[in-house]
Amino acid sequence: MIKKFAVFVEGETELEFSTALLISLAGAVGIKLNIFEQFKGQLVFLNAINNNVGQISIEVLIVNCHNDERVKTEINNQYDGLVAQGYSSVIGLRDVYPKIHSDIPNLQQELHTGIKSGIIPIRLHLAIMEIEAWFLEEITHFEKIEPTMTSNWLLANGFDYVNSCAESIHHPANELDSIYAKVRKRYNKTSKHRKRTINSLDFNILLSIVRTKSTSLNDFITSIEKGFAGM
Repeated sequence: MIKKFAVFVEGETELEFSTALLISLAGAVGIKLNIFEQFKGQLVFLNAINNNVGQISIEVLIVNCHNDERVKTEINNQYDGLVAQGYSSVIGLRDVYPKIHSDIPNLQQELHTGIKSGIIPIRLHLAIMEIEAWFLEEITHFEKIEPTMTSNWLLANGFDYVNSCAESIHHPANELDSIYAKVRKRYNKTSKHRKRTINSLDFNILLSIVRTKSTSLNDFITSIEKGFAGM
């Protein structure tokens, strides 16, 4: 029996990262990703991807909601249909930015306010402050983008990844861009920049090390792992 769960995210970066994360987590387990986007309140099919490892045993619906506030709305809109189609859980992901750290308690408190309840669980997550905080913590990717950006280079150029946590940075995407700019690279969320960075990430490190440092990443991964388990 195929296990099915759904992931609703706020934008392109979250969509592309989640796709890569799901395939990495699947490993030798056959997985199919059905990718949609929200457009004027309707879901529009974009693509279907599988990891080409044989029989499919996990199927994931991924929806780009194109707005952080639309994540809850689209989950509510689609919930009854997902229940009817045999999905086991629903996961939502949005950034905190441009809100500030002091807003996080209220955001977390309100995260499930107004969300539908039923026979399958809904797990909503905040990427603190942005998903790029997770990219910053995976420091080996810098050297893949530019060989001079070694771990020592990062420390010498003001990015103290040893004694700091990227979740404490107000605008992680801007911090990522500032680091790249020192070697005449940029990060401005264009498709080219997003894919370059995400494709440079070591997902083994994200799954084994970065999640122990980043609470928000660990929570998101844990929900996906429960989806794999049919919970």
